Amino acid sequence: MGKTLNDFYNDLGARESGGNYAATNKQGYIGKYQMGEAAMIDAGYYKKSSGKYNNDWTGEFTGKDGVHSKADFLRNKQAQENAQKAFKQKQWSYMTNFAGKYAGKTIGGFEVTESSMLAGAHLCGQGAVQQYLESGGKIDKADGNGVKVSDYMKKFAGYDVSEITKTTPQKTESTSSKPNDYNPDDLYRGMKQRIDKTGNVIQRDNVLTGGATPFTVEQIGKMSKEEFEQNENAIMEQLRKGQIKSEADNKNYSNYSNPATGSGKIYSREDIGAMSTKEYQAVEKEINAQMNSIGIPTKAELQNASESGGGTVYVQPYTRADGTQVKGYYRSK
Repeated sequence: MGKTLNDFYNDLGARESGGNYAATNKQGYIGKYQMGEAAMIDAGYYKKSSGKYNNDWTGEFTGKDGVHSKADFLRNKQAQENAQKAFKQKQWSYMTNFAGKYAGKTIGGFEVTESSMLAGAHLCGQGAVQQYLESGGKIDKADGNGVKVSDYMKKFAGYDVSEITKTTPQKTESTSSKPNDYNPDDLYRGMKQRIDKTGNVIQRDNVLTGGATPFTVEQIGKMSKEEFEQNENAIMEQLRKGQIKSEADNKNYSNYSNPATGSGKIYSREDIGAMSTKEYQAVEKEINAQMNSIGIPTKAELQNASESGGGTVYVQPYTRADGTQVKGYYRSK
């Protein structure tokens, strides 16, 4: 008999807290599954009208399952189980736009399964799982304790979580359907709405076309860390498709200066995709600052900007005096 959904919950709880329903850690995560404020909002047990999701629990509990306080939640074992089930359903809804492309594939030396992705999202969020998968394992984020997304994904592979995902157990890559067989709407699940830091919907996408309205550079730049994490799944998908643009659709990069470093170098999506883990980590701060200012253009967009007088120039590859090879790149004029 394979590993069941109950096994998944029991093993996850054991890994998070040793199965202790009354557990609270130093970062403010609570209960058997070490849930934080953002998770409790997703599960429908909590709401917060202001401030950051820093697990200070200054918001209000909704009363769901008779939970009106943190103490109520820590005492109520069934509420914790119900909350975790609701949270996992919500997390999966955020991941359906990319999960089908990777279930059954071997990445980082192990086969990725639906339970892998759910466990990885539990540790660091669905955006971190997507980054890990789309980078082929190069971008492997860790939680505050240094545990990597890949650690959880590998440990929790192979559980039957189809009750959550509402699919049959995933097939291997050799027998899976072609990407073109997917219902087009599947690509946009988890991107149907935008969520602010209180968990409220602030924009719905076009329900007639099923299309996800892309975020703009300006909207991303104004997001708090918590708002970005809530919407990271949609942002990364739109970024991958080159949909994130300025509100003014201004392709002029003249005098661009990276907010973090002051550099005029502009990273393209292709540049980032070709980076090793070490290379990415070395410039991650600079890339994030660029994404929050001008976005991440494609090489074609940068070339068009160069040819049309849009403020970019191409720096040919060269060798420094110390022998270091520098790849070609675009920069602002």
